[in-house]
Amino acid sequence: YDPAAAAAEAAAQQSVQQKLMQEVVPLLQQQKLPEAIAALDKLIVEHPEIAQLHLIKGTLLLQDGQGDAAYEALDAALELESDNAQMHNELAWTIATEPTITDRRLPVARGWAERAVELTEGKDASILDTLARIEFDMGEIQKAVETQSKAVEVADGDLKTELQSTLEKYQAKLPK
Repeated sequence: YDPAAAAAEAAAQQSVQQKLMQEVVPLLQQQKLPEAIAALDKLIVEHPEIAQLHLIKGTLLLQDGQGDAAYEALDAALELESDNAQMHNELAWTIATEPTITDRRLPVARGWAERAVELTEGKDASILDTLARIEFDMGEIQKAVETQSKAVEVADGDLKTELQSTLEKYQAKLPK
């Protein structure tokens, strides 16, 4: 652990947060999406190592209907955070469920969800639930039932009840 490097990284993060608030957020509030994306691009040139910038850019590009560029930015974020199971899962869930996304690339989302499952060794019920949802949406009902069953198995409390309900919906769609 290098305290000087950690302090420098924290300062860079803070500087980027300030620039986001000063330069990008006002443009978004004015609904100037192309200008906000351009401002983000400048920040990414200055700080290509900050995954959050790529993540925000990818999200904005998805909203703007620019699928190829959006997925490229999201992949860049995940490359920088390759061991971050939560980020992989959140992006996969967003792609699978966000109603405003018109370019829904389920095979890509599935890869992200599978990586999250791998990183958590299949022990995170919410992450398994994400993978099952994507499998279900891709028409792989049997696989979704198997994955959702694992999610129920590792869950507890209210989450277990919720996941069991989802499992029953998936089971109802199995061919008779």
